[in-house]
Amino acid sequence: MTEQTSSNTRVTMLQAQIGGASQTLLAMIAEIPNDVLHSQPSGTANSIAATIGHVLTVVDGVVNGMIRQTRPVYATMPTGLSTLPPSGAELFNWYDWGTHVTVDLPAAQAYGTAVFEGVSVYLATLSDADLDADVPTPMGPQPLADILMFIVLTNINYHTGEIAALKGLHGLQGYAR
Repeated sequence: MTEQTSSNTRVTMLQAQIGGASQTLLAMIAEIPNDVLHSQPSGTANSIAATIGHVLTVVDGVVNGMIRQTRPVYATMPTGLSTLPPSGAELFNWYDWGTHVTVDLPAAQAYGTAVFEGVSVYLATLSDADLDADVPTPMGPQPLADILMFIVLTNINYHTGEIAALKGLHGLQGYAR
């Protein structure tokens, strides 16, 4: 990657957005009681535990595995998940996995912190020009900016909202006031 300069406004914006989203997610999952964490909602919604596992491993797998083509953090440290979620084509069908996964919340928080710190370090190596480079994906080559915005950032934000709603259903505070 090229050296980052002060004119890298797109990278700077992505750093701020992904950094803020990751801080919000980590704050959202702090101190969730175990019974709420593993409560399986009615219908086809996923538990908070499954949602945490999904979002953290997707960010890790996409940034480290797909974009950087390095070993994901989940291959180097405990994730707090009893089993890793499905990957590849099964990535979008994680409901069955989610009904039986258990999460050790402190370990998952440590894993999430490591993932997001790694993403921050990686983003600091980029220039705005790097964001236009194509990355090979299962859906064909995609610009790096699109992957970071529409897969990484959107995934964090959407699932943080789900967790907030699920916490609210249990009478807990979702987003901080």
